[in-house]
Amino acid sequence: MRVTFATQAAPGRPNEDFVAATPDTAVLLDGAGTPPGFDSGCSHGVAWYSHTLGSTLIASTSRGPNPLPELVLSNSVLVLDITGTPDPTVICDDREAQIGAHYRAEMDALDSGSDAHVSAHRRYVETLRSHRNRDGGFWVAATDPLAADQALTGNMPADRVRAAALLSDGASRLVDRFHLATWREALNTLDQHGPANLISTVRTAEHSDPHGERWPCGKTYDDATAAHISFTTTE
Repeated sequence: MRVTFATQAAPGRPNEDFVAATPDTAVLLDGAGTPPGFDSGCSHGVAWYSHTLGSTLIASTSRGPNPLPELVLSNSVLVLDITGTPDPTVICDDREAQIGAHYRAEMDALDSGSDAHVSAHRRYVETLRSHRNRDGGFWVAATDPLAADQALTGNMPADRVRAAALLSDGASRLVDRFHLATWREALNTLDQHGPANLISTVRTAEHSDPHGERWPCGKTYDDATAAHISFTTTE
């Protein structure tokens, strides 16, 4: 197994993503960022929480014989390149996006960075919080450990998987929001040029649309993190 990864903070903000790997485990966490001046719910901040949780998950894999199950929770994306299938398998917990779609029209109609957009984004985040970690809403890692029970889990025979990618939504937006690449093209970029190249492509797209006219979004720039895992066999 070969693992490569890269992460880059949104300009002017601390990186709230986390990524790390061991010989048999990879962990990527996308910190649930909040608008400036908005209470994150953690006295230490989102970056501290995601980095502490990620480090704990990595450390736990070395303390016992039972590995953690494959896990996708909230809006990070797992992409699997499976032998014998032309298109990758994409696994994403889209419950947050489904709920958010009902509330984002006002925000998306405004120029990103404008005072009106900032205010609308704050209202949007506050509204989504009322749906967080409750039945009928969406789930994120937080103080309630029962949130982990809501994760999407599964397993796949190792000899069927050629490669896998873990992407925070700041990296996956190249495909699922900007539609500038397919999942196959994203996997090819990760394999041939590396995660840093994919993130650079995302930044170029973001810079080209600073006011969100082409791609309306809550944040013009987001922390972007990508990990690529390739599985090789020896004869």
